[in-house]
Amino acid sequence: MAQELILRGYQQHGIELFGKLAHPPRHFFTWDMGAGKTIGAFSIAQTYTRKRVLIVCPAIVRGTWLREIGKHWPHVKASAITVGRNRALSKKQAALREEAYACDVQVISYDLLPHVEAEGWDLIIVDEFHNLRNPSSKQSKMMRALFRANPDAWAIGLSGTPIPNEAQQLWNPVNTFFPQMWGKISKTFRTPWAFLSRFCEVEQNEYGTRFFGLKEENRDRLEQEFGKVSFRVVQADFAKYLPPLFVEPLHLDQAKDTVALALEWYESVKDECPHMGIYTHLRATAEAIAAAIPGAFLITGKITPATRDIALAEMRGMSSSVLVGTTHALKEGISLSFQKAALVVEWTTAVDEVTQFIARFARQDSTCQMPTRVQFVVGPTDHGRAEVLSQRIENIQKLVKPSRADGLAADTFAAVEMSDESFQSELSRLIESQQRRAALWSAEEDDDDGDE
Repeated sequence: MAQELILRGYQQHGIELFGKLAHPPRHFFTWDMGAGKTIGAFSIAQTYTRKRVLIVCPAIVRGTWLREIGKHWPHVKASAITVGRNRALSKKQAALREEAYACDVQVISYDLLPHVEAEGWDLIIVDEFHNLRNPSSKQSKMMRALFRANPDAWAIGLSGTPIPNEAQQLWNPVNTFFPQMWGKISKTFRTPWAFLSRFCEVEQNEYGTRFFGLKEENRDRLEQEFGKVSFRVVQADFAKYLPPLFVEPLHLDQAKDTVALALEWYESVKDECPHMGIYTHLRATAEAIAAAIPGAFLITGKITPATRDIALAEMRGMSSSVLVGTTHALKEGISLSFQKAALVVEWTTAVDEVTQFIARFARQDSTCQMPTRVQFVVGPTDHGRAEVLSQRIENIQKLVKPSRADGLAADTFAAVEMSDESFQSELSRLIESQQRRAALWSAEEDDDDGDE
């Protein structure tokens, strides 16, 4: 049975937009993470009865697409293509593979593009279209061939990062959807000089001319031109739909053993937050923490995306769960919004990684109005990292504020709303709990100093 699909205002606007575009309609949805790009894209296929739909995406999110289609569009025959046609399989496996290739809706990774039917597609959805940034790459050439073979196909490009810091990375995705919009590609698959000289910085040296970066004086012009073929949605447009989220650094006055710190945090929150997560940048650390917590789910790069999705679905249905994972293994296409407390014990200073990881706790499929608290450990020598994190937190808290979502959005992520009194009480309880834990850690460190 299909779950009722409640579209947000901008998602409905995106559907209506496609009905007004010149034939064949093609457009980019540059929506921030959490805005519901997946649902917005296949809702267009539903609304305009696109019968043959090809969804090209990173391999790690094929399961996510198939799961969302199964929930909201179950009457179509959909499959995730995971095996190429040239691979030797048993008779049973080969039959299942051919059945997958015969489905009306197929979800496939960039690498397997040569194995699908070249023609006959009514709609092509290109997820994370910034993967086409290199015009001479194999996947870019395959995608251009797919568009040439389907000149009447509708097309949607999805990405949360529309204007990259390297302007030339935007040229090829646009040229794939709209050939020669920004100049004709050369025989050697090079970005046209006219585009490079207009939007990129230029450096002359003894080896020749190098184009790089983005001319700040032309950034607005690039955004304006790209805006003609794209529909932008930022967090400020949908923050009211998201559950409350607190993101904060957890400062340590002295270095602590990472595993011991994680276990101490787990003991302090397990009675108050039945669903929690502990995350790290290193696989060995994750394995050590998971081994010390009874019943913990471990997700690392050794686990396939399909197995990961099954584990996450199981955890959502449990009365309590602890997830220990690496940030890389939880990189794309998932939501962690069912967790009400999370600790990141090791992390990088990469802006995109920190921002995207935080966004996983503010996704659209949250099942509870209760707020989520995400803490990043900052050690005594992590001054540079602390500065990066503080800036990211400041920017994010302007958008995802610790306040209740309005009544209009409540049904999107809560079957039963908490009352105003219960909600405020829950906020106060979490704040007081964190203050007590901070005081406890501070007191323990003072005692250690005294013993020395």
